Amino acid sequence: MAVDFTTDDVSAPGFNDFVESNRPEWAKSAATAGAQLLDLDRGFDGPVEVYLLDDGEVVTFTLTRLGDDSISAQRYRLVFDRGDDGLHRFVSGKASQKCQSGRGHQSFSGDTCQ
Repeated sequence: MAVDFTTDDVSAPGFNDFVESNRPEWAKSAATAGAQLLDLDRGFDGPVEVYLLDDGEVVTFTLTRLGDDSISAQRYRLVFDRGDDGLHRFVSGKASQKCQSGRGHQSFSGDTCQ
């Protein structure tokens, strides 16, 4: 996964090719596909909030307690498309962040924190 910090766009080079070639079980759900894309099975201290919108194709992940003195939380809004085979492919995404108190904006935005 990559984030273009000038546009806040999320890209996922090779993700859909991996799904197509390997047909992993986790791709049957947009939520688990998103967790895989964000690598949430790695060591992580904070809780993760997951919200499904619409018919389950749009997923929002909010990550908190990041151990960062500038960023309080990161949010990723990921859009998937469920194929005829029942597997989810990545379509698009947006990243945003919320700053720690006194380090910048207190709402989710693409603006950098101090």
